[in-house]
Amino acid sequence: MNHWNWRAKLEAVSTPGRARLPPSQMPIHQRSAGASPSRLRVLKLLLVRCALLSLAAAAFLPHACDAQPEVHHDLVVTPEKASGIYEPGEKIRWRIEWKGDEPVTSADYTLKEGQIKTLSDGTVPLEAGVGTLEASLDKPGSLLAEIKVKTTDGKERKAYGGALVAPDKIAPSAPRPDDFDDFWAAKIKQLEDVPANPQLESADGGKAGVEYWKITLDNINSTKIHGQLARPSSSSEAPPASVSRDAQRSAPSDDAAKNSSAVSDKKLPALLFPQWAGVYPLEKAWATDRAAEGWLVLNIIAHDLPIDEPPS
Repeated sequence: MNHWNWRAKLEAVSTPGRARLPPSQMPIHQRSAGASPSRLRVLKLLLVRCALLSLAAAAFLPHACDAQPEVHHDLVVTPEKASGIYEPGEKIRWRIEWKGDEPVTSADYTLKEGQIKTLSDGTVPLEAGVGTLEASLDKPGSLLAEIKVKTTDGKERKAYGGALVAPDKIAPSAPRPDDFDDFWAAKIKQLEDVPANPQLESADGGKAGVEYWKITLDNINSTKIHGQLARPSSSSEAPPASVSRDAQRSAPSDDAAKNSSAVSDKKLPALLFPQWAGVYPLEKAWATDRAAEGWLVLNIIAHDLPIDEPPS
């Protein structure tokens, strides 16, 4: 059974470090208006799919956790076309801007089709910290532009730009399995039989204006889902109830129940980040940076391991 294409589509919109848009400009499938029961069910279904697919993908991406340059918010990649959607053959442009204090005169780039196949790489000159990368794709698909700069302190910083070309015409990378619906229906039923039992542990997120928690939920096969939860801080609000798979059916801890009862009616757009393959700790910034922008963020690790365990 091959569910790789579905995971790739989820990861394309959810991986930390990818090009970011403010909540009001995000595609509708990445927003959440609140924590109604219907939205909780959507979050639950996405959570179990992402967790299972992330585990399965480990066999295909053994080097996904190799050392990578730091994602840096002083390096900004902005699409010329706000929607990021193009027609085959249409010119695609990204504006690259370095906002850091250190002088940078160029940026290196790697352009990939479908996040896997490298099409080209090279260097973009930056004048007064600004440059433009151009590309095109003559068929339906996606492009990922990885941008890197090296500062005078010897560190590499990176950011990403993305584009979709005729997305409604992108064909599956593999035939749909005959038992696809039955497979997922069985997995969802298996998950629904397990109370979520959300456990929240307040911790220091390392960023002002952000509230941060470690979160653990019960999962299928006597395993756990581990992750981190962050949101804009509010002295009068407790952790959001949307972390529960199903508030009506779950039996949360006393602390979680107490916190959930104190939640206000304030609504936040939500982001779910399932991690890619590999064994590595979660970086707090993957959740807190987005929370500082106004998001409610849930970031889960691909394994039944503590999220802050050292790589060794």
